Amino acid sequence: MFQGIPIIGIVGGVGSGKSHVAHLFGNLGCLVISSDKQVTEAYALPEVLNQIRQRWGDEAIGPQGLINRKLIASKVFNVPAERQWLESLLHPVVANLRDAVMQQAAQQSERPVAFIWDTPLLFEVGLADRCDAVVFVDTPDDVRLDRVRRSRGWDAGELRRREISQWPLDKKRRLSHYVITNAAETPDSCPATKDPARPPEVDSPVASVDGEISGSCELRRQVRQVLSRIVSDLRAN
Repeated sequence: MFQGIPIIGIVGGVGSGKSHVAHLFGNLGCLVISSDKQVTEAYALPEVLNQIRQRWGDEAIGPQGLINRKLIASKVFNVPAERQWLESLLHPVVANLRDAVMQQAAQQSERPVAFIWDTPLLFEVGLADRCDAVVFVDTPDDVRLDRVRRSRGWDAGELRRREISQWPLDKKRRLSHYVITNAAETPDSCPATKDPARPPEVDSPVASVDGEISGSCELRRQVRQVLSRIVSDLRAN
């Protein structure tokens, strides 16, 4: 926990819908912290840009002073030494940004129900050990492939190539504490509804929130149920 607030990590394969599931947790009063967004923040820091320029030259920085992600990806993909150097540069910066966000949230009068870490390589970078619970988003391979084909233009070969350096999904699933199935083809398979705010029930520590909640009815039900179980289990311990 961080100052009494649970930390929940979200894991799953590429195209499994991890960020969407994290968003649904956010609709239930959790604070979602996206590692991808914080990496973008880190890349904008002058000290990070300078070190990248020294390592890979001026071409690593675009004309607007922004990072050349495509070039950097080509530098680190399948080159362990270069990837490790980049991780050693970024990870401490991202960790400081993440802790600063949690520190600020913990001091607010309305504290979040939990912190949701939306971190693609949660296990690989050793962050799972800091989580009170890890949720695996289980999505069929054909659904994941269809999603990345439409959103990123990848074929099956590219999807396999991207995942080969990551831990196997069956290992991540086995090491996770909870599983959410996200097999719906569309996020709006049931009409958006208003979930009126009310105090949490005695047997459910998760309060409803005011506003539209996107996602399929079944997926929303799973997220609410898992969050309730996590908070209840932590309170019991």
